[in-house]
This record gives sequence, structure tokens and C-alpha cells, in this order.
Amino acid sequence: MDELEFQRRAYAEPNCQDEGFLQHTKQSSCKQPLLNELIQMDNMLVSALNIMPPPGLMSQIEFKQSLLRHRLLHKQRVKAAVIAGVVVCSLILLIFFTRIF
Repeated sequence: MDELEFQRRAYAEPNCQDEGFLQHTKQSSCKQPLLNELIQMDNMLVSALNIMPPPGLMSQIEFKQSLLRHRLLHKQRVKAAVIAGVVVCSLILLIFFTRIF
């Protein structure tokens, strides 16, 4: 493993347990401080990303989704009612005009 490959792996995954990576780390003592610093930064990132959502967030999301679903169903029902009304009126007019003529 050359120096560039080691640095690429160290920055990408400092906790890598690959045999070649660990052996390259043990060969040179100057690489250990860099690796320790990268492991510490990785741990800081993990702890920063491990946040708890506020309480009640899930119920708020579910409420908003159900409200959106209700609005969509209401719009669909209104459209269906309008279409049904137009069809009924068209049929009534068709029957009325076929009897007249």
C-alpha cells in the first residue's frame, strides 16, 4: 500500500480494520497521530449526527399527511360529483330533446 492509498483510506474510513491498512499504520510511527486525529474527527461527526428528534414530531407529520390525504380525497369527490352532475344533465337533455323532435 502506497502513501496516497493509505491517506485515501484514512480520510474515508479511519476505523478501517483492513489487514493491509493496519500493517501500513504500524510500519510508520508518524502515521499514528494523523490516524488518531481522523478517528477523533470521525467520532465527533458521529456524535453530531446522533440527535434526537423533538417530541411529538412523528404525530405532527402523521397529522399533516392525513390532512393532505383528506384534502385530496375531498377534491376527488368534488370532481366526481361534478362529472356525475354533468352526465346526468346531459342525459336528461338528450332524453328531453329526442322526445321533442
